[in-house]
Amino acid sequence: MKYIKDLIKAMLNRFFKKFIVYSLPNNNNEIIITFDDGPCAGATELILDTLKIYNTKACFFVLGKHAEKHPEIIKRMHDEGHEIGIHGYNHARAGTVSTKEYVDGVTKANTIIETIIKAKTTKIFRPPYGDITLPTFLSLLYCGYKYVMWGYDSEDSFIEAADDLYLNIKNKPPVGGSICLFHDDYERTSEMLGKLIEHWKSIGFKFKTISNL
Repeated sequence: MKYIKDLIKAMLNRFFKKFIVYSLPNNNNEIIITFDDGPCAGATELILDTLKIYNTKACFFVLGKHAEKHPEIIKRMHDEGHEIGIHGYNHARAGTVSTKEYVDGVTKANTIIETIIKAKTTKIFRPPYGDITLPTFLSLLYCGYKYVMWGYDSEDSFIEAADDLYLNIKNKPPVGGSICLFHDDYERTSEMLGKLIEHWKSIGFKFKTISNL
């Protein structure tokens, strides 16, 4: 099964690389901070507070079911200049539900977000778990979506203590051009983010959003 998934990804990356983004097209000191799985009351708000303090923009790949519960956080993301992408409605994994159900979840989430922010989204999508199937990819491509993956994993899904998470990232930093994966439903991520941004800025990193690509 893993071989088949890797083969599909390789094929899509070769023939549709314009529509699947893993990194910035250059290799300078610019990086993109992204957050998956929110919005989450408390943690996401602390992240937004930190981003505001450090005058840093990020991209949030949100779940439709969470956006419905916390429209005020979605609106704040938009009002403060962050980019909002789609992560599906309920974190369905490609290949575990029908193509129609999967695509309907993405478009439903997009509609929810556009209703909240009263504006069109940029139609960027990150598939849960990074899984791609050919039918869902082609269907979403037809609907106008671009896939945005990541090249650097903060490992905040696995490291539970904020201090340990910070040290792990500090000791294994991203390279220039990286799209960095975080999750905004973990308190540990929100707790160490300010210290991390401060450190990254001190070593020369600059922050971009996907719409700048």
